[in-house]
Amino acid sequence: MPVKTVAIDASLAFNSNTEDCMVLRLSGQFEHLVEIAYPFHEDTPNFRLSIPQALSLRNAIDDLIKVNFIEVPKEDVK
Repeated sequence: MPVKTVAIDASLAFNSNTEDCMVLRLSGQFEHLVEIAYPFHEDTPNFRLSIPQALSLRNAIDDLIKVNFIEVPKEDVK
C-alpha cells in the first residue's frame, strides 16, 4: 500500500510553532480510496476521498496555484 507524507508548517493550520505533516495513502479493500490523515492530531478526523474526488482536489489545487514554467527564448536554445 503506497504511503506519501507531505511536510506542512503547522503554524498555518493548527496554530502551532512546530513542523507537521499529512499522510496520504491508498486504502479500501481494492485501494479505491485516498485517505488523508494528520497523524499528530488525534481530534482531527481522517478524510477519505474516492479517486475522482482526489483527482478533482489535485486539479483544484493546480488551478489555484497556476504553475507557469519559464520559457526559454528560442534564440537562447542551441
